[in-house]
Amino acid sequence: MPCFPPLCAPVRRHLRGLFHRKGGGSQGAAPGSTSSSKTALPTVEPKEVALQADSVAESSSPPSLVCAFCRETGLFAPGHFREALDAQLSYAGFSYSTAWSQVQASAAEGCNWCRLLSSTRTEGMYKETLRVTVGFRVHASNNTTPKGVQTLKLVLDDTPHSVYYVSTDPDDVAASLIVAKTCVRKLSSHSTYVMATNCIMDCIRNHERCPPPHSATLPARVIDCLDPAKPRLHVSNKDEQAAYLALSYTRGTTSSFGTTTDTLDAYLLGIDMESLPQTIRDAIRSTHALGVRYLWVDALCILQDSETDKIHEIAQMGSIFRNAYFTIIASSARSADEGFLQDRVPPSPPDITLPFRCSDGQVGAMSLSPIWRQYDGSSEPVCQRAWCLEERLLSPRALIYASHTLQYHCQTTTVNVGNAVCGPITGHRLPNLLFRSDFDDRNTSPALSPNDTKALRYSWIEAVGEYTQRSLGDPADKLVAFAAVAEVFQRAWKSEYLAGLWRHSLVQDLLWYKTSESRHPRPERYRAPTWSWASVDGHVWPSLLDDRLDLESVDTQTCDILSCEVTPVTADLPLGQVSSGVLTLRARMFKASWNPAASMPDLYLYDKLDQPTDTLPLHIGCAYPDSDVDAKEIWALPLMWNTKTQHAAGLIVTRLTDSTATENAPFRRVGYFHSPEDGSGGLWWMSASDEERRDFVIE
Repeated sequence: MPCFPPLCAPVRRHLRGLFHRKGGGSQGAAPGSTSSSKTALPTVEPKEVALQADSVAESSSPPSLVCAFCRETGLFAPGHFREALDAQLSYAGFSYSTAWSQVQASAAEGCNWCRLLSSTRTEGMYKETLRVTVGFRVHASNNTTPKGVQTLKLVLDDTPHSVYYVSTDPDDVAASLIVAKTCVRKLSSHSTYVMATNCIMDCIRNHERCPPPHSATLPARVIDCLDPAKPRLHVSNKDEQAAYLALSYTRGTTSSFGTTTDTLDAYLLGIDMESLPQTIRDAIRSTHALGVRYLWVDALCILQDSETDKIHEIAQMGSIFRNAYFTIIASSARSADEGFLQDRVPPSPPDITLPFRCSDGQVGAMSLSPIWRQYDGSSEPVCQRAWCLEERLLSPRALIYASHTLQYHCQTTTVNVGNAVCGPITGHRLPNLLFRSDFDDRNTSPALSPNDTKALRYSWIEAVGEYTQRSLGDPADKLVAFAAVAEVFQRAWKSEYLAGLWRHSLVQDLLWYKTSESRHPRPERYRAPTWSWASVDGHVWPSLLDDRLDLESVDTQTCDILSCEVTPVTADLPLGQVSSGVLTLRARMFKASWNPAASMPDLYLYDKLDQPTDTLPLHIGCAYPDSDVDAKEIWALPLMWNTKTQHAAGLIVTRLTDSTATENAPFRRVGYFHSPEDGSGGLWWMSASDEERRDFVIE
C-alpha cells in the first residue's frame, strides 16, 4: 500500500517539503529508508482538498415539516420568514398571534414548529392566546465557531424565552445562506478525512498564533503504519527526522498488548492487528488515512517491563507531544478496547428540523439546537485521566474524536470538523510563548515581560487546578504525570521545581487549598511532603493572585523561607516522583483550634490574649483542611499579611508525630487559612501575642 493515499495530498506535499533532504539525498529512496541529514521548511504552498460528500441523503420535502397555518400564514410564509431573517441586521423580527389550543393540535399532527412551541409552555403561561416573535441573529461570542454562526431567538408574549443555533446539511439548497452545518457523524468516512485534512492545512497556513510544524526527530520507537494491515515497530536511528502522530487515550484495564523485552523483536517484524485493542487499531488506520507514516503510542513504544526504559521515555513525553505533527485524542473511548471511529449517535431528543426559505424562492431545511444543550467536553473519559492533560496541553494541534463528532483543536481555536456549531470548550490552553523554541537556551532566552509573567502564573494555576480534578491509576504518579507540563514552564521561568511548587514564587505557592467538596483521606503511601499539593488527593485550588496580598505593595509582609529542598527518586526524572522534601521557615506560630469535620471550619486563637475569660474564643480566620484529618493540636502559621488591608493567609500545621516532641521537632501541614472575608478583627492578634519569630521545619 502507498504511504500517502491520494486523499491526503496536502499533508503529503507539506511533509515532503518539511522533511526533504538537502544536497545529495536520493529523491527516489525506498519507502523504508531513513536519513539523519538536515531538513528544510516547506517551500510549496499546500493546496486545500475539495470536499467530496460520501452520499447525498434524500430528505423529506421541507414544507411538510410544518402545518398549513405555519407554512401559509405563520412564520414560514415567504414574506414573514424574510422579515424574521432580516432581523440579523435590524434586531427586530416577525411577530404573529395564535392560541395554545391551535399550537397543541398542530403539534399532535406532526408540525415541528408547533411541537417546539408546545414544549416551551410552562405552568405560568395560563393565557390561551399567545404572541410569538422570531428573529434570526448572528452569534457574537468569540468562543463559538464557526465565525458568524446564526441563532434563532424566540420571544413569547414579549418575554425572551429560548435561543437556538441554526445549521443545515452541506448539500442542502440553503447551505450557502446558513453558516453552520450539521454535525459529522461518520468519522471513518472519506469525506471526514478530507475535511480534517483541510482543517489542519488551514491552521498551518493561516493561524499566526499556532507554532508551525518543524523538522522533528523521531522518538526512540514509533509504529510504522506504511501498511495498516501489518504495522510494525520501528526503532529510530539517532537524529532520524520524519513526521509522526501521537495518540492520547484512556487505556483502562487493557494492558496485555504492550511491548515488552520478550515481544520487541517480533514487533519489529510486524504486529498482528487482531492482537491490538480497537483504539490502537483505529489510530493506526487513521494515521495511514491522514497521510502520515509513523505513530507514537505509549504502550507499544515504551517497554512495559523495563523501569529504566519507562523513566527514560517519560522524561521525553513533553518533546514527544510538542513535536508531533498533530495528536489523535480518543476522547470518547472509556478504554483501549472501545475504539473511536464508530458512527456517532444523534442527540436525544433530536434537533428540530424546519423549512428555510431562500431568497431565490427555493425551500431548504434548517436544524435548531438549543444553545444551552451544547457539548463542552468535560464529561469525556479522556478528560478524567490525569496523564491525558499534559498530552493535550503540549500538543500544538490535535484531532479530537469526541462523543458527538470530530473536532480540530489548536492554539488558536477549536472547531467541529465540517463546520458544525462548536461552543466554548472546557479546559484551557497553554500560553503561546511556551511553544517558543528560543526558551530552550538558558543563556540566550528572552526576558519575560510583566504581562508574560502574569499570563504564565494564571496558566499554571489553571493547569494545576484542572490536573488535580483528574484520576490516576497509580497514585504514586501524581508528580510524574504532570512533569512534562512542569518542564515546559521551567523552560520559561528558569526556576527550580520543588515537588509541584516553584522556588521563585514559593511563599505564594505554599498557599494552595482545598474545599470541603474535595476532601479525601491523606494517602498512606508517601509521594510528596505535606506542604506540596501533590501529597493529597482531590481538586486543589492553587494560590490565587489576591490583590489584598500584593507582594509588590510595601504593606505586604511575609515570613522568611530559610531553605526548601526536595530529593527526586531518580535523577533521570528530576521533575517527577520525590523521596523527601524539607521546608524550613522563620515565622511566628500561634496555637489555634478548629473543627475540621465542619464543611467550612472557622479558626480560633487558642490563647484569648487580653480578652476577658468569659468571652468566646477569638475568631481569626476561615480554615480549609487538606484532607479528612484528626489533628487535635494545631498552630496557625501566617505566611503573608498586609497591614493596610488587614488580611493574612497561612498554613495550619501540627506535629509530625503524635508523641510528645522536643521544641525543634518537625511539623506537617494539615490545612490553609485566611482572614475572615468580612475583615472583622483585623490583625491585632498577631501583634498582641508575645510569640516570637523562630525556625520551623515542615516535612
